Amino acid sequence: MNNKRNQMPIWLFVIPWYLEYPGGVNQVVLNLYKQCLENGQYQPRILILDWSARTPKIRRSAGLPVCTWRLRSPCDMEGSIKSLFAFLVWLPLALLRLRRLIGRNHMSVINLHYPGESAILFALAKFLHLYRGRLLLSWHGLDVQDLDSVSGCRRTIRLFCLRYSEALVACSKALANRLGTISGISKDNIAVVYNGVATEDIATPARRQRMHRVVKLLNVATFEQKKGQDILLQATEELLGEGVPIQVTFVGRSGPALKPLRDLAKSLNISGAVRFETDVPHEMIGEYYSMADIFVLPSREEPFGIVLLEAGLAGLPVVATRVGGIPEIIKHGSDGLLVNPDDSTELASAIRSLIEQPEISHEIAIRLRLKVAANFSWHHAFEEYVKLAKISLTR
Repeated sequence: MNNKRNQMPIWLFVIPWYLEYPGGVNQVVLNLYKQCLENGQYQPRILILDWSARTPKIRRSAGLPVCTWRLRSPCDMEGSIKSLFAFLVWLPLALLRLRRLIGRNHMSVINLHYPGESAILFALAKFLHLYRGRLLLSWHGLDVQDLDSVSGCRRTIRLFCLRYSEALVACSKALANRLGTISGISKDNIAVVYNGVATEDIATPARRQRMHRVVKLLNVATFEQKKGQDILLQATEELLGEGVPIQVTFVGRSGPALKPLRDLAKSLNISGAVRFETDVPHEMIGEYYSMADIFVLPSREEPFGIVLLEAGLAGLPVVATRVGGIPEIIKHGSDGLLVNPDDSTELASAIRSLIEQPEISHEIAIRLRLKVAANFSWHHAFEEYVKLAKISLTR
């Protein structure tokens, strides 16, 4: 049995940070890793890009064995001849080490998540026919924004990596369209694989026939401008001013908007109705869903929104904005309410309607939960990845 497993082809996940780092990309990788184990067709491995690891080293991250390695690019220092020279000196030995890793481990799929210039090593290995397996680049949102913002050497390298990867994967149609527009690649050549939700992290909800006397709103998102938490604070002020009894809990990773949000809550005189919970471990997020009545995501940008799946699975009615990949999850009026971004009055009105019509709110929540359970699982997501891998391997 062990010999059979040792001969099984490797699926290598590559990410630019350690697994302890909070964020959606790590949750995607961890869940795909688990599904890869359960699938039984590949052995999952993880490579973490670590500048301190001059040679590949085996360590542990989030309880898993991982390989860490410094991967250079010609543009580590923009416009620097020294950087280009260092890359050219490093490259032959790096390609040799990669070739040994590929051959020794029967590596069939290399799947980069949040790809940057360091993907050049894998693209060159494809270009030079040192690696004949499948190279997949998975895009999550900010990485597409980064691609749009870079120029010169950095942009050239990233576009080269796109060309020599055999599959580009986006987590929503909206993100695929944006990636296609930025890169010049037809959206038909970009696969859309929706993220899933880890059911074990979200408790099965009890039937919510009525809300708490003080209605508890929940927002789960990194504290940053694009998440629109300031609009939710303004909507909160409007609702409290009308005498609507609400309490808002913000749960998220610390970010640049946290202090301004605290200051805004204070200036609006609503601090007593607002809680900020920072850097909560993902395994504890389910407790916040279980205590909430309504989930609110007022994002200005949102490539997908795993938190919407989590809220739906927890049995919460959802109010979200009509941006990015959100309308691919939520159908307005059927399994959630959608509003325009940056409109606190429209957001307050949607929240009020759910509070004033608890039976309709309950029906919306049920429909969303059934949709999430039926259509958004990590098992299905990984099966879609496997299809992409097999297309290449059978060409």
